[in-house]
Amino acid sequence: MNHFRDFSIKSKLMLAILSILFVSLSAYSAFILAMNYQRNTTTLLNESTLQAHLIADYSITPLLFSDLTGAEEILNKLTSIPNINSAVMYDESGNVFAAYSRDKESPSHQEKINTFIESSQFINNELIISSPVSHNDQIYGAIIFHVSTLAIPKELLEYAFLLFLGMVAIIIFSLLMIYRLQNYITLPIINLAKTAQEISLSEDYSIRAQKMYADEVGHLYDDFNSMLGKIEQRGREREEAETISRTYQAHLERLTNELEERVQNRTGELQESLTNLQSAQSQLIESEKMSALGNLVAGVAHEVNTPLGISITAASIFKNELKTVKNLLDNNKLSKSALEHFIETISEADEILIKNLDRAALLVRNFKKISVDQSSEEKRNFELNEYLLEVISTFKNELKHRPVELKLEFDDKQLLMESYPGAISQIVVNMLQNSLLHGFDYEQEGEIILKTIHKENSVEIIFEDNGKGVEKTVEHKIFEPFITTKRNKGGTGLGLNITYNLVNQQLKGSIKLDTHYENGARFIIEIPYKV
Repeated sequence: MNHFRDFSIKSKLMLAILSILFVSLSAYSAFILAMNYQRNTTTLLNESTLQAHLIADYSITPLLFSDLTGAEEILNKLTSIPNINSAVMYDESGNVFAAYSRDKESPSHQEKINTFIESSQFINNELIISSPVSHNDQIYGAIIFHVSTLAIPKELLEYAFLLFLGMVAIIIFSLLMIYRLQNYITLPIINLAKTAQEISLSEDYSIRAQKMYADEVGHLYDDFNSMLGKIEQRGREREEAETISRTYQAHLERLTNELEERVQNRTGELQESLTNLQSAQSQLIESEKMSALGNLVAGVAHEVNTPLGISITAASIFKNELKTVKNLLDNNKLSKSALEHFIETISEADEILIKNLDRAALLVRNFKKISVDQSSEEKRNFELNEYLLEVISTFKNELKHRPVELKLEFDDKQLLMESYPGAISQIVVNMLQNSLLHGFDYEQEGEIILKTIHKENSVEIIFEDNGKGVEKTVEHKIFEPFITTKRNKGGTGLGLNITYNLVNQQLKGSIKLDTHYENGARFIIEIPYKV
């Protein structure tokens, strides 16, 4: 069945017609043969029954008078009927009275019978007919024929052969007619398939199928040619669109190349500008750091100047008292009271000198430590609260000239750090300077609170002031570079940006502005104990 699908239309059509024709003729022949068999059987039965009745009528006299010779003469007349194999005449007692057999060597059926009724039945290849011999309802005996039925299948076979010859003739004639007529059906389809194949190979959609007839296949030709026309039209439109597309593509490529060239040039300019900007930013950051360090130096210098001045005064007292004692000693006028006064004065001056020199030395040491930390990026261990006190001691000069008080609220626990102290000192200085510069006018009173709060793995450093606070317009961008409200009053806009980068990048912490704080400005810095 699968191979049938691959046959040509011509072959499929021929096979389909022949199959239908063969099945129809076979069914018709079977029907005719069945009818003939039925007719022949009925004819044989009717003729044999009629012959049995005739022989029965002729047998009345021989049976009535026990004329055996007459009975045999009557039965021998059956010789002219070739399909009767044998016949037996029975008397009224059911005994065989006379018998006839076509085959002399095969005896006829001569069994005694008990009933005298009209009957017929087919057994094996024989028709057995029983006909009673009677007259005026008086039974004198019976006649039984054994009729051969072999002639019936022989006749059917001969008739079937004739039907077969007729079928062959009809099929041959049909083949000739199909072969002749199929060109009207399959040839247009084959030509259409060849045209489609030609178009497929050449891709020439201007080719048209030549219509042969105005039937359904002709309509198929019309639709096929219409489809080719649409494809050809779309092909032309596609070619036109592709031509336009190539033109635009070339134009677009030219514009793209020009744009890429411009972008490259602009990128180079931007890269150069960015390099210059980064260089300028680095310089500003360094300038900011140096400014902070300069402020630190100025503050330390001012702080050191006071104890050094007192120390110089104490040294002058030493000099004057020594000079006075020497004059008294040279003139032999040194008294005990004068000596005691000298010793007491020298002791007081010595105590003042030592105390102020120690203070100056402490300031110098703190300055050295802070300045080294600020210029170094090394990590070390330190206690945060103590270190913040050292940083603040170098910043007191900034606060002396301003009516602003610095309050310290340190956590009671030891805050042991393994971090970068230079970054922390830079952050503290930047935040204090930011409060002084932006939070208060020069003569405005106020306070700055520096807090430390211990947490599990980190510490919070909080800077609070009760100054002007942060303007709403700059809250969201306060840590961006060059953002300042004191552009012409000493602000560079880098202090908080430097602080932000130090906290996030170097100290791995975070810094945020508390926008809900309403009494000034509040910055919360959280850094880990160990970086």
